[in-house]
Amino acid sequence: MRVKHTTAVAFVIVGVGLIFLGMFNLNNLLFMSNITGLSNLPVYASLVIQPVLYGVLALFDGLCILSVASRLSAVLYFAGTVAWILGILELTNNLNMPTLQVALYQPVMLYFLVAFSFFITALVINIARGSGKSPSNEETHKLRSSSDEGDFEVHL
Repeated sequence: MRVKHTTAVAFVIVGVGLIFLGMFNLNNLLFMSNITGLSNLPVYASLVIQPVLYGVLALFDGLCILSVASRLSAVLYFAGTVAWILGILELTNNLNMPTLQVALYQPVMLYFLVAFSFFITALVINIARGSGKSPSNEETHKLRSSSDEGDFEVHL
C-alpha cells in the first residue's frame, strides 16, 4: 500500500505543478509579452494548453490510483487516460496549424467526453464497491470494545 500512496501523491504533485506551469506561461505570454493572435496558437498549445491538460490528467490519475477498488475501475481509468491523451494529441495537432474550424475540434471534444465518462463510471464503481463493504469481524469487535471501555469509567 505504501507504493500505491507514494505513486498517487507523486502524480498529484506533478499534476498540480504542470497546471501552475501552464498558468505561469499564460501569464507571461498574454499579459507580460502581449503575444496574441491566431498565428501564435502553436506557442500557446505547447506552453499553456499541453502542460495544463497533462497536469489535469496527472491529477486525475493520482486521485484514481488512490481510490481504485477493483480491476474494472482500473481498466476504466486506463481507458479514460488513453482517451484523454488522444484528445490532447488531436488538439495539439489542430492548434499547431493555426485554424479555428469548428469541425476539426469536434473529435477533440468527443475524446474528452469519452474520457470523462470513463472516469465518472470508474468513480461510481469505486463508490459502489466502497459502500457495499461491511466491516470485518475484527473491526467490529474493536469498535465495540473501544466503545464499551467508556461505559465503565467512574468520574468522581
